[in-house]
Amino acid sequence: MNDMAAGLDPILEARLDLLAQVLDEVKDIRTAMVDQTQRLETLAHFLRRNGDLTKLHNSMLVDAGDAETRLKVLVQAGRDQLDTDLLDHDPEDQADEADHATSASRKLAHLNELLKELEAARVQAFRTFNGLQAWSVAALDEERLKAAIERFDHTIREIRSSEQPWRKYEEQLRDQGARLFNDYFELLGSMAVRGLASTADLADESEKLLNLLLKPRDSIKDPPRFPAPNLLTRSEHVQLGYQRWSLWAMPLIGREAGLHLIRQGTFGTVQIAGEHQVICADTYAAHVLGPSYVAAALFLELDPDGLPVGNSPSDPVRAELLLELLPQLADEPQRPAIAGFTQLLRAAWEQAREAIGAPPIKVSDEVREVTVKFRGEVDQKFPEGAYDLGNLATRIEEAEGFASGAQRVGTGAPRDVLVSMWWARIKGLADCPTIDASARRSMSPALATTPGTPSRAPTVMGRTQS
Repeated sequence: MNDMAAGLDPILEARLDLLAQVLDEVKDIRTAMVDQTQRLETLAHFLRRNGDLTKLHNSMLVDAGDAETRLKVLVQAGRDQLDTDLLDHDPEDQADEADHATSASRKLAHLNELLKELEAARVQAFRTFNGLQAWSVAALDEERLKAAIERFDHTIREIRSSEQPWRKYEEQLRDQGARLFNDYFELLGSMAVRGLASTADLADESEKLLNLLLKPRDSIKDPPRFPAPNLLTRSEHVQLGYQRWSLWAMPLIGREAGLHLIRQGTFGTVQIAGEHQVICADTYAAHVLGPSYVAAALFLELDPDGLPVGNSPSDPVRAELLLELLPQLADEPQRPAIAGFTQLLRAAWEQAREAIGAPPIKVSDEVREVTVKFRGEVDQKFPEGAYDLGNLATRIEEAEGFASGAQRVGTGAPRDVLVSMWWARIKGLADCPTIDASARRSMSPALATTPGTPSRAPTVMGRTQS
């Protein structure tokens, strides 16, 4: 690693921006926890013995008892009057007065029975509430969460202020990332069963994108679910419905969809060896998603100094293949703009590799030949799925709108929005949180305000895999 390299290159800056968004999310969750705890405590105070409901119940008992006593006095007074003045009363009036008195007594007795039932129901409701409260966010350890937030915040600040930020990034997230992630996973896993933030966030948009990616299959009985990447451990994908950065990572499901199709034999005329499947899956994702997949892979997932896993190509080899492929996806009118975008990607990638002290790499002719043959197969099998870069001018205009906040609400298709937001980020038009907020409003008004859904989906490996 090059210890002389200092400052934040674009890739590390983007990763830290998104990690800071995770921190903001956890802070918001803690605020929601405090608010829900206060609400639950108000309900508990209402239900518990000597609480508000008990006080109202006791007050009604007193009033009912007082009414019953007064009724008895009135009934007895009426009887005494009747004994002294019996000849002056009509027998029918005497019967009516007796009936009224009896009816009032019965209603008071019924009221007392209802008050007893109310007390029994209060006791049962309070017992049930205690059980439910144990599964609410109020039962989570706020102090532990507070400590996790402080530790997470400290980690990000340490990386930013380090003289060798990539070295610190590697040390912190590879050595301590699992511990930080476990705290975060436990929190969001708890939220999943506790029902906080239960409104779906990106589910509809992800489903639309997934349906497009899996279209080459003749039929899909049980569509697979491909989770979003985990920036903390940098080794697995875990779908947790992150509120503030899952949109950036959405293109990465393209590679998982590609792997799924390859392993299902969808592209049958080309036999793909296990060690080459991941680079073909990269090719497929770039074919369908265009610049957004290439940018997301380089900026969020691939290791600048990554080593091969087994016989599979290393992350730097995958990055090189993607950088070579991207300009080839554009027709001549758009090729200069895409070439310029690719140059920015390559410059950021090489800057990161230099900062981390990564050794030179070489892509073999055999590996290149595999991707070329596979791309031909995809073009033949799924030509309608290729991302249309003919709309690049519109995407550039939309990217500028994302940076300025002048975008229209609820008008963007997921695939186009992903290209526009990554274009804005790579071109340096605005930071990740600003672009993200604008992109969400473009896709759907609800995404601008609705938090994500923690999901208990299974994990799958997300970096270089065979």
